[in-house]
Amino acid sequence: MLTQCTLEDVQQLARIRREIEESLAAEGIEQWPVGSMGAEQIEQLIRDGEWWAIRDGDDIAVAVRLLDSDPLLWPDNRKALYLHSLMVNPEYGGRGLARDLFEILIDVARERGLKQIRLDCVPRLLPFYEKLGFIRTGFWHTWNTSETEVSYLLYRPVPEEPGSTRNVLGLTISRKLSDTPAPAPSGKPFPDSPFSYALMDADIQVPAGETRELED
Repeated sequence: MLTQCTLEDVQQLARIRREIEESLAAEGIEQWPVGSMGAEQIEQLIRDGEWWAIRDGDDIAVAVRLLDSDPLLWPDNRKALYLHSLMVNPEYGGRGLARDLFEILIDVARERGLKQIRLDCVPRLLPFYEKLGFIRTGFWHTWNTSETEVSYLLYRPVPEEPGSTRNVLGLTISRKLSDTPAPAPSGKPFPDSPFSYALMDADIQVPAGETRELED
């Protein structure tokens, strides 16, 4: 089941994060630089109530941060379930656990009375999230590593009633888990922010007659 992390989880979360950072660095991917999130920061985020996890016994299989708002990346700051720092424990990779997590999060958002799940992702992860029903609605640019690197803003509507997703809020993982190029932004519309935004960017192709404006 999805449970809130405690201070006892700090070291395990820090280890998982470090392993992912090192794996990305070995592939030349700068998404999460090595050392970008250490134990002290993770501890504070746990104290803030942000870290949640799916567990397999004592092991954290998947972890994610859940926020009520994210005004830095989403200036409209509408009510939604905001996701950050999704991590799959490398020991549990390739078993569809991230998909299981999103089915749970649909129910979490619905129970909180929220109509959207929101996140941002790097271009290489875009196909994965689009297969899960997320819709591109813009991008942001940190200007940290290159003049063209961007991260997409995505949202997924939350169905009003259960049915399209199975109710797995109380899911316990009973199966044996061990077996199993983007355009560069043209400016900085929010001068006081380190980010550049392009909400509803024009490069997203929308079929005729269809709109992709953010829902209330």
